[in-house]
Amino acid sequence: MKKQQITALFCGMALLMGTVPAYAEEQTIAVTLNGEPVVFDAQKPMIQNDITWIPLRGVLETMGVDVAWNSDTKTITLTEADKVGILTMGSDVFQAGNKEVNIAAPVQNFNGSAMIPLRTVSEYFGADVKWDSQTRTIAITKQPPIQYLTDATYKQAAKNENGDITVFATAVYPVLTAEVPEEKRDEVNAAITKKVKEAVDTYVEQAKKEKEQTDADGNIIKRQMVISYEDVYYGNGVLSYLMVAKEYQNHTNGKDVGFGITFNLTSGKEMKLAELMPASNGSAERKYLAKILQEDVRKHPTAYMVDAITTLDNPETKLGYYVKDDKTLTVFVQPGTVKKEKEGIVKVDITKS
Repeated sequence: MKKQQITALFCGMALLMGTVPAYAEEQTIAVTLNGEPVVFDAQKPMIQNDITWIPLRGVLETMGVDVAWNSDTKTITLTEADKVGILTMGSDVFQAGNKEVNIAAPVQNFNGSAMIPLRTVSEYFGADVKWDSQTRTIAITKQPPIQYLTDATYKQAAKNENGDITVFATAVYPVLTAEVPEEKRDEVNAAITKKVKEAVDTYVEQAKKEKEQTDADGNIIKRQMVISYEDVYYGNGVLSYLMVAKEYQNHTNGKDVGFGITFNLTSGKEMKLAELMPASNGSAERKYLAKILQEDVRKHPTAYMVDAITTLDNPETKLGYYVKDDKTLTVFVQPGTVKKEKEGIVKVDITKS
């Protein structure tokens, strides 16, 4: 059999079997990210039908994009910070946020790996892609995301007359970085730091004044307070989050207490509810918050204590709020007030007006 006939027969068999002819991968394709080579464990990049195919996970995960496969819908969800993209096996449509964008060819499965034409997807996630035909290298460059927030820590401790630490308090809180353009950035940082330090110092000083307690075995009960934060939001000139303080005794019996923090980065001042929700004004602030929570109690009565509505009317029940995202305000009430203590801080989201 002539050489040409053997080659034709081999290609025909490859097509029938759904595999890629070996010569399609003979020449190695290199991929670099910010000058560093990207390593592929199984399926390698390849060229087929004049299209360069890249394993989805190998590149995008190296770029910092989370890749999640849904076997039921045959979709791949790509997530990085607030960006979300969706690819579907066999489809050339890339759902880039709220837009549909066509890629060079449908997503394909090669040897168990999802393969894509890379450029459109990677550019959506902020990367630049260049092809060097001489070295057969795909060069990807991506600048690290701008860091607007970082963590700061403040600690205090107290010792008894024997030199043993009996009270300890630590706080981790957000600090705006120099990348934040708003003029009152430093002023807000100073105000938040002051709040945190006052909370820690007050706790330690108060605990020092109280008489030491012992457990059933006569050991001194050590007290600790840990302050952390969650649901942090920075945008539209606002910094907002939920600060959570938890107290422990001998590392047990933790109890959460929440405080809503919201600053205007233009004025440098804490924001009132009326600035965020014009429907609520001045002295009616607490009543407005209670109403939001009571509406949720009426919608989900079995999720709350039987006296939840009455409890929310009580002025001594501490309520709070913070901005969760561009469209959402979160109203909250402390643990053990309208739900069981173990369920933690009770939160209800509403759309900002």
